[in-house]
Amino acid sequence: IAGDEISNSFMENVALTINEMFIVNVNTDTLLQQTLLTNLYQYKTVIPVFYGENWTIERESSLDAIGGENSVCDIIMEGVPDPVMEVVEHILHHLTDIGLHYTYPADWGLTSSSRLYNVTQEAISLGYYDVAQYSDIPETGVRNRVILQEYAYWIIYTAWDLRENYGPAQSEWSIIIGNELQSKLPESYALFQETIPSVMTRPSHETLNLF
Repeated sequence: IAGDEISNSFMENVALTINEMFIVNVNTDTLLQQTLLTNLYQYKTVIPVFYGENWTIERESSLDAIGGENSVCDIIMEGVPDPVMEVVEHILHHLTDIGLHYTYPADWGLTSSSRLYNVTQEAISLGYYDVAQYSDIPETGVRNRVILQEYAYWIIYTAWDLRENYGPAQSEWSIIIGNELQSKLPESYALFQETIPSVMTRPSHETLNLF
């Protein structure tokens, strides 16, 4: 959802990216994929799109209004650096926080008992995932959700081998490619491999290059 300041082409390319994430191929479990999509609809998952990084009171009130009746996990911004990462990351936040959380609760649940939680703690303890920047989030529940949300994104984005081509060069996550993820954090890679190909697919480079 966006206002008139967002270009039609940007909105269309975001839509195309989401569409490609849910194509059906030989790995797809169509019933499980349908469950994930149904969860996104059931919880009224909405991605607000804004232009640029400048934050305003009007933007804050607009976001509050949208979030009052919908599940809003983050936003997408047009016209910012690392546009592919910007788009894919914030699509994935919604797909993991709502879609995977309710479709694979034991695996991807934003809880302290899920596989996601366990592999996140392992990545932190081994020094691959630095969560120091989240320490200023005062509410413990919110802070823990954000840490899990970000790590879920990093697992998928890295396993899809998107970071090397599309950035970012520097971040709280030190692993760059899927083979490195598999060798250094095999449990994180197994979480991806045993679940994601059944319901989602990496968008094509042709589509991502449109950004």
